[in-house]
Amino acid sequence: RRVLFRSNQFNINLNMSSAIKNLPLILVVDDNPINLRVVGAELKHSNKYRVIFASNGPDALEQANSTIPDLILLDIMMPDMSGYEVCRTLKENHHTHNIPIIFLTAMSEIDDIVEGLHLGGADYITKPFNPAILLARVDTHLQLHLARKREQRLLAQERIYAYQDGMTQMRTEILHNLGNTITVVDINNSNRQNFAQQVIQLGTAINNSIPLLEDPEQHNQIKQIIR
Repeated sequence: RRVLFRSNQFNINLNMSSAIKNLPLILVVDDNPINLRVVGAELKHSNKYRVIFASNGPDALEQANSTIPDLILLDIMMPDMSGYEVCRTLKENHHTHNIPIIFLTAMSEIDDIVEGLHLGGADYITKPFNPAILLARVDTHLQLHLARKREQRLLAQERIYAYQDGMTQMRTEILHNLGNTITVVDINNSNRQNFAQQVIQLGTAINNSIPLLEDPEQHNQIKQIIR
């Protein structure tokens, strides 16, 4: 009975660990330790997210590139590297440009808010923040982001299926045409030149039929979508 209990407990722990790993990952960036602690506590208390932290711009960029979070909460006023600079760098990187960014700011000037949105920010929350508003906006942008990822994953799969179907059809046509051509050559040896020309045309058709999926950039985009 003791062994059975331990086995069941082990399975429960494995299931819990797997469930936690599937939670959306949020990166919180702020140079103020108190702000990190308060925001982190609110997010963790909801039991809906995994949370990681960065206390400056360079650290935020490193963590964003290594973990690819589902959302970033980003302070604007930080020493050395501002939230604007972090956002601009993330949006210029094809690995991180799709990550939604919500600015955490004590600023309330319209121009400051507009600048952040123009740089690619998805939203902003002014400090001191209301916990309910923080969680509501985080949840909204996470749902939008995850829905886009699901849609892009489906589109990528459809492209792969279309590519496979096209290749299968092309192989069938090639074998059919080659079979017809070889039959003609067997009947009349004078058609050898036509046979050679048709083989060349088939080779050209194969090269022209290679889809955009063979483009390395397309491979990178699909990897990013499926990740």
